[in-house]
Amino acid sequence: MTKQTPDYVLHADGISKLVATRDHQLTILQSTHLKVKSGTTASVVGASGSGKSTLLSLLAGLDRPSDGQMTLLGQRIDQLNEDERAAVRAGQVGFVFQSFMLLPALTAIENAMLPAELQGLADARERAMHWLDKVGLADRAGHKPSELSGGEQQRVAIARAFVTSPKLVFADEPTGNLDSQTGEAINQLLFDTHAELKTTLILVTHDNELARQCQFQYRMQAGVLAEITP
Repeated sequence: MTKQTPDYVLHADGISKLVATRDHQLTILQSTHLKVKSGTTASVVGASGSGKSTLLSLLAGLDRPSDGQMTLLGQRIDQLNEDERAAVRAGQVGFVFQSFMLLPALTAIENAMLPAELQGLADARERAMHWLDKVGLADRAGHKPSELSGGEQQRVAIARAFVTSPKLVFADEPTGNLDSQTGEAINQLLFDTHAELKTTLILVTHDNELARQCQFQYRMQAGVLAEITP
């Protein structure tokens, strides 16, 4: 039975992140409140070192906050261990990273089908082929990452992110390693796929123009998150 998507796919209630150093505690993320409604697009912009990646890790349950409550897909996750948080994400959350994060020993179709295989889906290969076709790489399914261009590798990563029809996709600087023309094509692909599946899309980027394409926009500066009003 498919779980019903909650009205808000994530809710950060006063989450923060502190890291202990030799002399004192360093605040990476100050107390942050954020709610993202299901089916929407949201962007977080900010300079390198502003806390964007830390925020994404906390929102996605890849890390635990030092304080505050974090709810993902209707389930509170800030008190869960790593395996329990992974179980909440499984099949429901996809990721697209700047560095592609493809496994070099696997072909494009094997990389794309991996999340579906981990979910035990019998049609994992068919799902992966469907998505490789949608991103224009059906004829490259048997190629390994080293045999693909940067843009092609990122398209494989997008196919992998959407192969389980997730409710939420995080994209962390998805075009940071691509030339501008290829980057624009990847951005369009992300937004087109979001529109087709009604998947919630959260973009972390330093690209203000890309960020403005999202329905909701936020800026991160020195560990403080603020909404950008049109």
